[in-house]
Amino acid sequence: MKITIAVCTYNRFAWLKRCLEALKKQTLKPEKFDIIVVDNSLLKTDSTAFRDSLLGFRNLEYIITDKSGLSYARNIAIDRCQTPIIAFIDDDAIAAPDWAEKIIKAFNRYPAAGVIGGRVNPIWEEEPPVWLKGKLLGCLAVLDWGNEDIYIDAGKWLVGANVAYRTDILRKCGGFNLFLGRKGSILLAHEELSTNISIQLYGYDVLYVPSIEVRHLIQKERLSKEWLLKDAMWEGASRVIYEHDIENTNLIEMSNRFERLLVDLQNEHDIPDQTERIIEARYIFNTSGRNECKNLIRFSNKRKSDFYFSNIISVIYIVTPCLNAANTIDQTILSVLTQAGDFSIRYHVQDGGSTDGTLEKLTLWKERLESDVFPIQCKNIVFTFASNADHGMYDALAKGFETMSIPPNAFMTWINADDILMPGAFAFIHYIANQFKPEYVSWLSGSASIIKEDINILQTCRPTPTDAVKHGLCDGIHWHFLMQEGIFFRNWLWNKVGAGKLIKNFKYAGDWDLWRLFAHYAYLIQFQFPLAASRLKEGQLSQRHFDIYKKEIESTVTAQERSDALRTLVDEQELKQRILKFKDYPSGKLILVETGAQGQGHYQYHKHFGNWPKKRFNNEDDKKEHTILEASSVLKPSKESQKKRNNIEFKETPSTNCLRGQQKIIEIENMKVDPDNFNDFTFARRSHWDLFKSLDIELFGKKIDCESAELKNYQDLLVFAFIKVNVPAGSNILEVDGGHSRILKHFSKTHECWNIDALEGLGNGPKDTKNIHGRLIRDYMGNFNPELPDNYFDFVFSISALEHVPQGDTSFFDKIIDDINRVLKPGGYSFHLLDVIFNSNSFWTNKIIYRIFERVKTCNAFVNPEKISNDPDLYCMSETAYNKTWFHNTKKTYSTHGCPSNLSVLWKKNMEDVVGSLSLKNKNSVSFIDNQQQFAFFIVTPSLNTFETIDQTIQSVISQAGNLSIRYHVQDGGSTDGTIDKLKHWEEVLTSQTPDIKCQCVNFTWSSEPDQGVYDAIIKGFDCMFISPDNFMTWINADDVLMPSALYSLCKISLDHPEVQWIGGPQYVIKNDAPILERDVPTPTAIIREGLCDGHYWHFLQQEGMFFKKRLWFKSRHALRGFKLAGDWSLWRELARHAEYFQCKKPLGAFRRRKGQLSITRLDEYKREMDTALAPDSRAEAFTRLHQTRDLRRNLIKLGNPFDKPLFEKDQTAVQKEFEKRWKKVNKG
Repeated sequence: MKITIAVCTYNRFAWLKRCLEALKKQTLKPEKFDIIVVDNSLLKTDSTAFRDSLLGFRNLEYIITDKSGLSYARNIAIDRCQTPIIAFIDDDAIAAPDWAEKIIKAFNRYPAAGVIGGRVNPIWEEEPPVWLKGKLLGCLAVLDWGNEDIYIDAGKWLVGANVAYRTDILRKCGGFNLFLGRKGSILLAHEELSTNISIQLYGYDVLYVPSIEVRHLIQKERLSKEWLLKDAMWEGASRVIYEHDIENTNLIEMSNRFERLLVDLQNEHDIPDQTERIIEARYIFNTSGRNECKNLIRFSNKRKSDFYFSNIISVIYIVTPCLNAANTIDQTILSVLTQAGDFSIRYHVQDGGSTDGTLEKLTLWKERLESDVFPIQCKNIVFTFASNADHGMYDALAKGFETMSIPPNAFMTWINADDILMPGAFAFIHYIANQFKPEYVSWLSGSASIIKEDINILQTCRPTPTDAVKHGLCDGIHWHFLMQEGIFFRNWLWNKVGAGKLIKNFKYAGDWDLWRLFAHYAYLIQFQFPLAASRLKEGQLSQRHFDIYKKEIESTVTAQERSDALRTLVDEQELKQRILKFKDYPSGKLILVETGAQGQGHYQYHKHFGNWPKKRFNNEDDKKEHTILEASSVLKPSKESQKKRNNIEFKETPSTNCLRGQQKIIEIENMKVDPDNFNDFTFARRSHWDLFKSLDIELFGKKIDCESAELKNYQDLLVFAFIKVNVPAGSNILEVDGGHSRILKHFSKTHECWNIDALEGLGNGPKDTKNIHGRLIRDYMGNFNPELPDNYFDFVFSISALEHVPQGDTSFFDKIIDDINRVLKPGGYSFHLLDVIFNSNSFWTNKIIYRIFERVKTCNAFVNPEKISNDPDLYCMSETAYNKTWFHNTKKTYSTHGCPSNLSVLWKKNMEDVVGSLSLKNKNSVSFIDNQQQFAFFIVTPSLNTFETIDQTIQSVISQAGNLSIRYHVQDGGSTDGTIDKLKHWEEVLTSQTPDIKCQCVNFTWSSEPDQGVYDAIIKGFDCMFISPDNFMTWINADDVLMPSALYSLCKISLDHPEVQWIGGPQYVIKNDAPILERDVPTPTAIIREGLCDGHYWHFLQQEGMFFKKRLWFKSRHALRGFKLAGDWSLWRELARHAEYFQCKKPLGAFRRRKGQLSITRLDEYKREMDTALAPDSRAEAFTRLHQTRDLRRNLIKLGNPFDKPLFEKDQTAVQKEFEKRWKKVNKG
């Protein structure tokens, strides 16, 4: 591992020399580290002289900036860094000889560390006063937290004189806040605090390692009370700027005010030379600095989250203990890594020394996450694992949590290596952490869920009063077990009971004891949805060693004590349980309520003692609810959601601009032509000319004044600047209609240059071949000239060319675009600059530009000319330049013609063509639907600009487990938001060996072309498949998900009940990735056939999780045509004419409710489509007629033990009850 050492300096050349000499003497070999000096002294002559005096450095890069500021300088170093670790040391600090070597060892030792700092010892410039000791030393960046490695949490900190970061994490967090940190003599601070907390919010650890040691100069001016008090004032101001996320640029006025305030406060307070009194005075001055900053700056009263709160709501901590779990560990890990939402995950697998291939699987997962191959759906995931012998699961569990630095109020859990988390579990916990304070919710359990052979065989919410848990009753004898899977708790609770030590005393009953201890300090809160599922299988420890389990409980709380407690609780007390429930749907607002649990208590009492308790029980008492607290907002992403501050756009520097092994000066400009941040270049701006300083001399050999420049000067310089930064030497360049190109002339010696130009004088262009640089192809772009090779050019550009394309036949626009993409290399850039005209009331440009922005995923967005026409920064060619260069051609005055300006468009070619390369039609379909493969499922996802959610949808499909095959096709409608890139990624992943696949086979394809809407896309998707009549089909929209084990459940149903041709599950709704509704609506086939599932007479029939066989689809597919929104309602009606509808008790799919979706915003149009297809009067008549029959039943299938047949029943009672409820609602009033 290599490391970069960054030294940011401000006018301290003598000490900088000593610092660099110490770095030269590092024990680490010179080829293992680079040094970057960022000099922002603003003394160019002195800086240049000092740089030139440096000798003997093979690995030094010296950068001189034209702007001051410590955070700015650090961000420059981060931008230039090319190693995985970057360490910062002050210019007046001396590193120990083994400093760099120990930093690398520390990061290897702590793989989850994002930041590591060390001890800072003082070098006193003069003897310090006797009162300067204790806490005051911390004000001078003297740091010593002891001789042990420790995690940094609240109350501790690191200092910038000696701190190192993982470079990629630092870039991910946006580097250092430019509005914090020292700026010359202005003592702003907290830039490290801000950055370190941001890194913690991504799930990484911050550590202090004392062996990483430097000595730091304490200047004599800092040894005075005056300096310490001034520092306290600026620290107070820095805290305000940090907490309220203020972009402060008024530093001069603030500095002047602080100087006056400092004098006033010193005159007001007589501060003796005593340590404690100076500390007290610093508090007063700090408060004054905070108040003065608030008075000076307009800021939001809403604080950005403090240290604790930020960590609570942003990171969830989870451990998996495992031993020889190769058969199941992938599913467990996948269930964690696919959790979606606005949070980070810190995940550690603690292995006990596996020998069955588990470690190889863990290594593969770590590599996938570190290489960004796996598409995560949350903010960040930090994944680690360790393998060493342990004393059992609980010992492994404790070891796992010991590897983490967990804030007191953060939520944590564990999931065993054969169990799984349910989708939305972390999103729900994240929401709870945001909306409920720890005194209300610190310990949470979902409903019990059990899977066996990948089928959910049990899901139930059993009342569990905290008092029952407290007395140890949840032992499976006196009360039901409290299932560990899906229990979350805050770290303060874990620490309060000393769980890390106590749990190691158990082999099997550790969770029972943990819950018992928790119940002494917190309420158990129950939630109606499952958050995880326990896997039931033969040979589990909990089955084989149940006798030992009972003995461990007996040695802690005797059976007699538990029996007595049960008798007392039920006979003499009011048993209560606390539950979280949704106040209403669809708001998703949660309330915490307390309700009775006497019914469960009486049941457990009778089961254990054989008789009923003395105290009478009224079932109505348990139904009464007392609201304890209502969430402050509905289920939605937290307002805290971390958005990376754009301190600097980090970009890997092209190798041609990075001269390693040399000392060189680099002038840093405030702006650069960055393809990833190109919106400011759509139209020409006056501020762009600052970018062209010195470039004009390099290209034209003279200075160009923007007021006298012709438009082509601007265009040439913008292309020139782009190539200099983004197109390295040796690249292949093609100019379209380049003529006598200034650009090709300049780069012809360093790049392979081509020019396609018919030389017919179009747009006053040349007609002769004189002064043509590079290889000339005499033709027009769009003619697909074979002399231009496919996929050859790194850069294709045009200057003032495309606006001359004829606008009569617009089909030629597409030919030009397609021809450019043909010759452009994958990953290459296409950059085009067009003349445009602004005048007082109109704007002109060639229509081809609109077609480009419409068809191509461009790096920059189109800007409405009306929004920029009055912008003072808009650059137009001056009247003077116009009269000199354009008037002789236009014969119009400047005011009549309009002001010439430039419009630019840039795009990058995708790695492959728009249509996926794999097509099932080229495969042998018989081999896919093999007679030996009993179950094959055919699934289509219609998609259009679903970049944010498509990964979750795809993962929910391909992660289906069992003895089954999946044919999966995504039919895209021409996305331009990055969806296509995601589909290409999944195609690549699924054609290789990947642990994502848990079934026999996944055959994945995709295509992208314009369509007539979602139903047209669905039909196209299924048309590209070869499906036998008895195979199940479904579609899942690109923002919805299949539930785990959905397909395997259908395998079981289909095997035992082949007559089932059409089946769906209950309504299951998620919002912002967390579950908000599960509702079983009994629905007879006759209700569907009559079109009554219209949201008025009956609930809508949820499409997500609806499966039907090909023979039905063949008969019914026509029902989708002609619909934009209500096609699924029409299809269900048609299916009901040909087959019975079966309902499964378990959810098979989940519908995502989100703002702006068509089913919400266009509900009226949806209803009109239904009314057009089937008159409301007809539906009303059918509803009345069916109500009068009173003999409607639904076909209900219940999944139980996989070795038993699924239970099938004709359910009349539930239907009748639902019908009466609907009848009253429809006819009320």
